[in-house]
Amino acid sequence: MSPRLTLDTTGIKSPLDVGAIAAAEPPSRPAPATISTSPAERPLASARPRRRGGARSRLVETDPGDRPSASTPFYGTGRPEQTSVAISPDLAQQLVELKHATGASVVSLAVAAIHAGLPVDSKQAAREIADERLRRLDAGERIEHNFRLPARLRARVDELARHAHEQNPRSTRADLINAALRAALPQKPDAAADLVREHARQIERAHAPD
Repeated sequence: MSPRLTLDTTGIKSPLDVGAIAAAEPPSRPAPATISTSPAERPLASARPRRRGGARSRLVETDPGDRPSASTPFYGTGRPEQTSVAISPDLAQQLVELKHATGASVVSLAVAAIHAGLPVDSKQAAREIADERLRRLDAGERIEHNFRLPARLRARVDELARHAHEQNPRSTRADLINAALRAALPQKPDAAADLVREHARQIERAHAPD
């Protein structure tokens, strides 16, 4: 009869203990390799400031250089002239909301925004009118409003609209006014109030003696 072999288990723990150790000590993962870059190789932070999210989205962003600057002539003077303008529903609603939030009249809000949003030349006016006409397809039927526009502002609007009409016979004065409102009418009441106040200051400066 062959001798019985016996296994010496001295020092070997229970399989349950082995499993507990395995669970408590997961296999180590190699540390991710780090790449050391010299200062010359490190990407430079962009010098351009981040754009703040505007409250109002626009299909086409216009170059800030195309907006009137401090050196642009002021057209906010002259006897107010009754002007009927068809306004996009979203702009009409925005004017009403700003009126209630700021206490300013719809006319003062509209006049200040139209002046601030007018393109500086007929070429830019034609581009913005074309953009507004495309946007109008989704905006819905326009709403008629009567604005008392200062004589000089009304003349400037008509001048730009006339030149734009020569390039695009389908364009109208209302297209230009809607484009100007969309470009400059703020969403936030504080900004709208500041716009109206600054326009009023410009009127006072225009009437001040030399």
